[in-house]
Amino acid sequence: MPAAGLKNAFSAADRKRGSFTQLVKANLLWKLDKKGKEQGQISCPADCAFLPKGLLVLSEYDNQRLQLFDTEGKSIGIVGAGKINPLGVSVDRAKNTVISVCGKEKTVKIFNVDGSMVDSWGHDKFGDPRGVAVSPS
Repeated sequence: MPAAGLKNAFSAADRKRGSFTQLVKANLLWKLDKKGKEQGQISCPADCAFLPKGLLVLSEYDNQRLQLFDTEGKSIGIVGAGKINPLGVSVDRAKNTVISVCGKEKTVKIFNVDGSMVDSWGHDKFGDPRGVAVSPS
């Protein structure tokens, strides 16, 4: 189940259109399509994942950040601003951390939800990393 309390939910990041869409049973819940660099705006969304309680983490390659959104689509925080080029994102629900694959740096970086970096590994060990997954505890 992608988000707490949501069944049959689907999410899509569209890099070409620069938008993110959240659907439930083919009914549009909300859509992020404000393009830009400010909080609440997005540019080149690459991937998404859900934190506990339905919070969404969206990786934005052009804005070099991860952006967190609440269940209504309101931006509630930014992680790694200007310090990462995220192509993939996943969540470790047990530790409430966000894991990002960073393309240019060729690394995997782990952040707390407050934005502080917990760990980084694999610098230049990957050719062209694109996705990341976390196994259940």
